[in-house]
Amino acid sequence: MSLVYCWKFVDMVFTVLRATYFKRTKRLFENSDYESFGIINEKCELINTGALLADYPPVRHLHIPEHTRSLSGSLLGYKTIP
Repeated sequence: MSLVYCWKFVDMVFTVLRATYFKRTKRLFENSDYESFGIINEKCELINTGALLADYPPVRHLHIPEHTRSLSGSLLGYKTIP
């Protein structure tokens, strides 16, 4: 279960995520990818992973779920801890 925040997804910017995704995969980041990456839920509400991956995150300290940690870390070029 992911936390839903009072910040709206439409108010967040994910330029760095989209650009990094394109650089590494040579594919455009589709709108449907936001849900598959755990940034929004099925109701298009911003959840904790999305709050952390925004260009200007509204929060700084959250736990990223284990199943998204390696994906988001490797996508953004961070070394992940097993």
